[in-house]
Amino acid sequence: MIEEVVAISDKLSMNVYNLDVDGDVAQKFNINKAPGIITAAKNGDQIIDLGIRYAGVPSGHEFTSFIQGILLVGARDSGLNEQTRTLLRRLDKPIFIQVFVTPT
Repeated sequence: MIEEVVAISDKLSMNVYNLDVDGDVAQKFNINKAPGIITAAKNGDQIIDLGIRYAGVPSGHEFTSFIQGILLVGARDSGLNEQTRTLLRRLDKPIFIQVFVTPT
């Protein structure tokens, strides 16, 4: 599925890794489930991890979120209003947020 999305634009690319063989990459991006999908940005040869992850296949309604994540990363803008950005800048410690989705 992701190969088909990547084929739509030359601005998209995909790398495939094996959790067992490429443990260093999995650890770097905090992936511990397969399939684990990262939506990241690229700046030259540097990969910029923006924290967008999928554990499992983003199919059904999750596919829309997957595409929206790609668009957000491409635009390099979260779409958050200035009040929210100001509030987030005041955070003084990391916050871990997980969103779980179950098809119904």
